[in-house]
Amino acid sequence: MAEIRHEIIYYTVLMMLALLVPIPFVDDVLKNYLRRRMIERLARNYQCELSELEVKVLARENGEGCLSGCLMRMLFYPIKKLFRKMFFLWGWKKALDEASYTLHYAVLLDYSMQEGWLGPQGRYEVSQVRCYIEAVLREVDTKPLEAIMRAAFVGSKEVVREAVVQLSRRLKSRKRAEESMAETLQLIESRQDKQINNLVDTILDGISKLPASYLVELKTRLRTKVRE
Repeated sequence: MAEIRHEIIYYTVLMMLALLVPIPFVDDVLKNYLRRRMIERLARNYQCELSELEVKVLARENGEGCLSGCLMRMLFYPIKKLFRKMFFLWGWKKALDEASYTLHYAVLLDYSMQEGWLGPQGRYEVSQVRCYIEAVLREVDTKPLEAIMRAAFVGSKEVVREAVVQLSRRLKSRKRAEESMAETLQLIESRQDKQINNLVDTILDGISKLPASYLVELKTRLRTKVRE
């Protein structure tokens, strides 16, 4: 039976909601904030002290900081306003893909902390560990976990949609998102806690039915990369 920490699934679900917020750049601001918060939470579980810079390195997504990506989002925003429904469906798929990647990444990062590879007493730089994890994720089949997440989210579309609407009303601009990020997260946790936790439990139930060998293989591959 496969097992993954509850907080990893919880923050992955919150990031999925953040990615569906239809406000330019705010979705990315929220997502990056949640990734950092999740990493800090995992680090505390192992008394793994990470600097602010190290957390940012671990939280950074592939291609972050790309000017062309920012320009494309700006150009597509007016079109998204006109074809809101179509882009919600497209955004749904994109959010699922990114949430799946984040979930796998967090599982391997959690394992890296458990093994003592990070932190002041760790044997490796955070950038090295990040590269090892990304190398593993390029090689493995992530479809089993992706299928579980997709089924859970599709079965809870109305819950997800309502949570996104509430979040969007709270965040009217990127400036507002940056100023009240912690407050916004507390709002999500307090008002949507029961519904989100039900969704988390559904995903955890699906994961529990995966063979334990699925996560064992992920961790074994990472350990092999580290030792090469």
